[in-house]
Amino acid sequence: MIVAWGGDGTVNEIASVLTGSLASLVIVPDGSGNGLASELGIPKQPEDALELALSGKDRWIDVGEIDGRLFVNIAGIGLDAKIAHRFSLKSQGSRGFTGYLSATAREVFHRVSNEYRITMPFTTVNTQALLIAIANGCQYGNGAVIAPCASLDDGQFDVMVVEDRPLFLILAALPYMFARRIDRVSGVHTYRTNRLKINGPGPVHCHVDGEPFVGSSVVTASIHAAALKVRC
Repeated sequence: MIVAWGGDGTVNEIASVLTGSLASLVIVPDGSGNGLASELGIPKQPEDALELALSGKDRWIDVGEIDGRLFVNIAGIGLDAKIAHRFSLKSQGSRGFTGYLSATAREVFHRVSNEYRITMPFTTVNTQALLIAIANGCQYGNGAVIAPCASLDDGQFDVMVVEDRPLFLILAALPYMFARRIDRVSGVHTYRTNRLKINGPGPVHCHVDGEPFVGSSVVTASIHAAALKVRC
């Protein structure tokens, strides 16, 4: 067993190394969001998380890959990636849930949507989108569920496309995300696929498990089924 003690970024780094191996990933959640740990039902208290590591069972989950980078929970393009970038610039003392709220508010009020072309095996979608979430897991963390029906071990992404909308409609949709009902909001579309290609207007702002990077104008994503063993 290899222990990742930290947040989703720490989990991402260690899971990226363990993917394809027989080692079990143990998570002790100690980050700002802890989205994957929450979905796996891992306790927040370190003592309880370590006890679960000794008494729990292994589960094989899928691992996503986007632009050559692995992720275990959610990768994103657009607004959520820009929020991740702004959040990463904050000092350690101002991080946490309030830090996420601050970064989210700043980016939402200065949001810019882009035209994307999303190519999947069964369809092609042209959309003016605020964000595209490529979800292996269902939540960013802190109860913010972007893909209510996503499963970690079904061999599929839930691709959540949020179309451009006025500010008041963005704010009105936020309670639906925390109620696990964002997929019922008008202008939010769900596609299920194991691979996709996204064409953007230029370099695309992306993130993997909350860690930001800037990709090229064409980004591809695929899933590696049952590639990571986690203790839960």
